[in-house]
Amino acid sequence: MAETGETGLDPTSEEVMEAAGALVEALPALAIALARSEVGNAVAAVAAEYGIHPKDRMITNVRLLKEKGYIDPGFKSQLEEVRILGNKAFYAPGAPLLTAADAKKYLYLSERVLRSLKEL
Repeated sequence: MAETGETGLDPTSEEVMEAAGALVEALPALAIALARSEVGNAVAAVAAEYGIHPKDRMITNVRLLKEKGYIDPGFKSQLEEVRILGNKAFYAPGAPLLTAADAKKYLYLSERVLRSLKEL
């Protein structure tokens, strides 16, 4: 993978997460959706690196990585949490109403997951 920046993420992920962070207060659902998209892209990239033909759905890529033994059940659970919370912003914006606090927590979890994916 690419070299890391200040946050331990690759430069593209770092830029996306910085953009998401800038949206937290004004548009928390959009911040979450942006971070969710970046995590989904990272999961697909990891799957491809391991020779797994990445699928369109993050849930499928996570399942395939787990089945092949590339991720453990604990990390799979973290990815699932990020996916489920992110889907609220992606597929049901504003319902339930997502707050800046929700977005801050989500970005923290997403950055942690992205760093872990980079280490696989």
